[in-house]
Formats: sequence, structure tokens, C-alpha cells
Amino acid sequence: MSYQYDALGRRTRLEVPGVLPTTYGYDANSRLTQILQGLQTVGIQYDDVGRRTGLTLPNGVSTEYQYDVASRLTALIYRNAVGLLGDLSYQYDPAGNRTRVGGSFARTLLPAAVASATYDAANRQLTFGDQTMAFDPNGNLTTLTEPGGTTTFTWDARDRLVGVEQPGTLANFAYAFGRRLAKTVNGATTEFLYDGLDIAQQVTAEGPTSYLRSLAIDETLGLTTPEGAFFLMADPLGSAVAVSDPAGSTMTEYTYAPFGATTATPPGVPNPFQFTGRENDGLAGLYYYRARYYRVVVSLVAAEAAAQVALVEHADVVQALPPDRADHALGCCHGACGAMRPCRMPRAARRCSKTSP
Repeated sequence: MSYQYDALGRRTRLEVPGVLPTTYGYDANSRLTQILQGLQTVGIQYDDVGRRTGLTLPNGVSTEYQYDVASRLTALIYRNAVGLLGDLSYQYDPAGNRTRVGGSFARTLLPAAVASATYDAANRQLTFGDQTMAFDPNGNLTTLTEPGGTTTFTWDARDRLVGVEQPGTLANFAYAFGRRLAKTVNGATTEFLYDGLDIAQQVTAEGPTSYLRSLAIDETLGLTTPEGAFFLMADPLGSAVAVSDPAGSTMTEYTYAPFGATTATPPGVPNPFQFTGRENDGLAGLYYYRARYYRVVVSLVAAEAAAQVALVEHADVVQALPPDRADHALGCCHGACGAMRPCRMPRAARRCSKTSP
């Protein structure tokens, strides 16, 4: 991969092997206003106080952003060339907490009631309803037993998840420079090429998939796969609410439970970036959050965070609802991800150092 910058240090060009170059345009205030990749054009608009007011995808699907006098987001309106695709609206209490969401894309999966949950002396979750968990001395989840069978998790000396085995599925993961370079599921390998913290391209036996992104972490705008091109519409948390085709028609919509369990209607669109803009691995309910894996079914971080980072512990990661921020690395409140965007984990769930935002 190669990069070019202007005299002000702004990125102007990105070249990824096998993908048409991506160029970036800015306004006089150095705000990103245009992304070009071949014939694909993304436009971004702002108001006089710097708030994003519009986003237009290459297929003509646009998102309009509306705010109140306190600069709180009150509405997202999604349109194509024909008309309205959907919308989201928000209300707040006097303290600024989001209290209500409405609109056609306002859907929530309600999880089934769980009668009991137990924890050990280290606050590790041992049972959650009919599910039983075990951990190694470092706090890594090693087995998860539920009525359908047992899932086994294998970790390396750096506490990175390197293997998942469940009935009918065997998966392995490889890492380098703090990033996941490859995953193999039942013998089929996917390799990843990164632009900083984000995936620029992934390659499988079927061919490459390239991603169209903004310069913000985890803002995936579109993807081009061997099956075709797809474009994403997102909510304020960064979660994909719908995927559209090159003509601007909605192909699938996503619904999330409060802790991230995901349903696609209809399924089948090859987009892994779903809840909070992160990768749904489709393995044992796991989402990949860079420094950590998160299992949405039991709201469990599969490994304890390192003490020198955010000290995110077990299910605390998403205990504050409604979430208006979510951590992109489940443990990174400053440094690599904080330098690019504020920590997106709910504040009540964070145990950050004094240097974190």
C-alpha cells in the first residue's frame, strides 16, 4: 500500500494492490468533503459550526443529519433518488441523556429473560442461564457450554484468541503487529490487508473484497466483493442499519439487541461490519474488536483487558444504556484509537487512565 499527502499533511491518495486509487478532497477548514475511488464518489457536507449535515454514497443514497440548539443529533434521514428509505429520530432529557429513539429504522431485539447468573471471586461470569463458562488463570474464556454443545477457545502466550472449536466448526486466527492477519474456518482462509486500524482489503479463495471508507475509524461506506458492490447506512453508534445495492435499493436491514445480538433481514449480504461498525465473525456469537473478542449472546468480553489500557472487565463493557459511545478495541480509550476518534464505549462502562478522554 502507498499514501500521498498535501503540504498540510492531509492524506490525498491511497493505493491498495488490485484496487483503483482512492483520493480525498477537503474544504478550507480541512474537513473531508469528497472521497473518489474510480467511478465511486462520496460527498460529505457540514454546517457553519462544523457539524456533519449530509453524506452521499456512490449509489446516490444520502443521509441527512439534524441537530437541536445544543448540537445534539435529533434525526437521521436516509433517501435514495426515488424518495425516503427510512429514518431515525432521538429525544433527550435535560441532562443530555438520550431517552427515546423513533423512526422506521428504530428496531430492537429483546433478549429472552435469564433467571440467574453467577460469578467467581474475580468477577468472572460462571453461569448465565443455561450456559456455563470456564476461564484460564489469565482470565481468558476457555470453554462455553450450552444446550447445543461446548465451544472451546484457545489462546496464545500473548492472550490472543488463536482457535475456536464448536460442533461442526474449527477456526484459527493469525496475528502480526497487533492486528489480525488471517482467519481460517473449516479450512477456508481469509487474509486481511490493513490501512492503519481498518481493513482495506480481504482475500479469500473466491476473490478479493475491497472496502470504501472515510478517514474515521470504523466508518465503512461500502464494499466491493466478487458478488458485486454494496453500500452501508449507519446509525449514530456506527452500527449498520441497512445495506443498499448499486441502484440505491435496500437489500437487507439489521436489528440489534441491546448488547449487540444481530439479525439481518433478509440474510445473505456479505457485510461483516454490523454492530458499532465492528466485524461480526459469525463464530460462536463473536464480534472482533481488535484488542478483544466480544460475545454478544452473554455480553461477555472473551479476554480480560490489560491493566495498562482501559481495564475493561467482563460484561461491564456495555452496561450503560442507551449507548452513545462504543469502544472500537474493547480496551482502548486513548492512544491508537483515541487519537482518531473519542472512545466509543459507554462512559459508565469505562475504567480509563487519567490520560483517556
